[in-house]
Amino acid sequence: MVDIPRNSINAGAIYADDTTMGLYGVTPVVQPASANQAAVSTSPLPGAAGDPPTQAEFDAVVTRFNSLLVLVDALRTAGVNLGTIKGSA
Repeated sequence: MVDIPRNSINAGAIYADDTTMGLYGVTPVVQPASANQAAVSTSPLPGAAGDPPTQAEFDAVVTRFNSLLVLVDALRTAGVNLGTIKGSA
């Protein structure tokens, strides 16, 4: 862990204070908090191996996939806002 002095700028790459942080010159932001960051279930999906899926099983897979898309989007947004990823070149 690196202790960054409050209200410090390290060659423009890091900014942090009591409530915000920014990297690589982005505007400092507060720590994101959203229901979109909730953990996605890792429990086994229903269905027997080799059997064609029922509609309910298919719907469960679609729901899980959509939950993953929401989580990935939330992580991407947080990363771009913090400055840990560029987002697009």
